[in-house]
Amino acid sequence: MLKQQRWMMTIVAGVLSLFIIAGLGMSLSRRGMAEEEFVSDEPTPEVFTYPDEPPTPTLAPRPTDVPQPAATVLFADTFETPDALAQWEFVDLGMAEVLAHLPDQRSVWVIEDDQLKQDLTAQARNPSIQETLALTGLAEWTDYTITAKVYDRQNATFGLVARRQGDSFYRYRVIADIYEATPKHVLEVVVDGVATPLVELDAPGYEQYRWYTVALSVVGPTLRVTLDGDVVAEATDTTLTAGQAGLYTRALGGIFFDDVTITAP
Repeated sequence: MLKQQRWMMTIVAGVLSLFIIAGLGMSLSRRGMAEEEFVSDEPTPEVFTYPDEPPTPTLAPRPTDVPQPAATVLFADTFETPDALAQWEFVDLGMAEVLAHLPDQRSVWVIEDDQLKQDLTAQARNPSIQETLALTGLAEWTDYTITAKVYDRQNATFGLVARRQGDSFYRYRVIADIYEATPKHVLEVVVDGVATPLVELDAPGYEQYRWYTVALSVVGPTLRVTLDGDVVAEATDTTLTAGQAGLYTRALGGIFFDDVTITAP
């Protein structure tokens, strides 16, 4: 009887051992599957990110001045103080009658970041294609060179004037490359508000968001224009002999002038 009980206990122990072994096998199998899933070669989904916003445009550094031959300085302005505006006269071309009735349509010029900026029109700062001049100097000036640095951020054209007397003057103007209008470069004489081209050049204009150095020389009957030191226009004309010098653009805003100098030969 005792032998039979021992035999039964041996059988029960064997069966229990089988169940324990089977349970361990299933546990290990599941663990292996989990580990295989954990080291799966499938790529991990990427998290969506918004692209970086572009930085707000800023003025590029001004170009370094190149030493020039000695000359008599008639005028110089670096626009370092708001008082510099007192040295300038601002004129909107062909607008005398309009401004007499609508003075709030006048173009606005301000000093910003130590530069002279054309700042649209009126208190509301509305853009306009109106031509506008910033003038300085004396009506008695005859032979001289006006030089300026220019940076266009959202305008369409810039230029220089010389020997200005009322509505008469010499003018060089250039148009930005992004516009289809041609010719891009024009050197002209304006008499009583009527412009007559002396030189028209359908070459590339200028790029926005970069500095240029532009100069207009009037010596006797000879006129010469340089852009970044390269001669872009030359002409001979005896119509005008003396007058003020100045800057030219349109009241579209976003254009800056700096380091204006006027020298006599």
